[in-house]
Amino acid sequence: MRARQWPAFRRLLYLCGAPLIPMIRSWRIPRHILVAGGHQDLLPGVIPVLSPDLIISGIGEMAGYASEPEWWEAVRLILDQLG
Repeated sequence: MRARQWPAFRRLLYLCGAPLIPMIRSWRIPRHILVAGGHQDLLPGVIPVLSPDLIISGIGEMAGYASEPEWWEAVRLILDQLG
């Protein structure tokens, strides 16, 4: 929702960079696990399990950067009616 008030150029810049989000997060996750005291032998199993979530999250952020604020208002109204 933060992209709502951004100028078109900034939204376009973030939209173009959005495909990098899964790669950046998958690079950071092992460091966070090791800093938190996790075991290095768990890392080969963690990234494949998290990869679909990372990709979907990146797609969601890309959609947010690309969509118009009016669309988000319509989504919010629908969600308010459902919840």
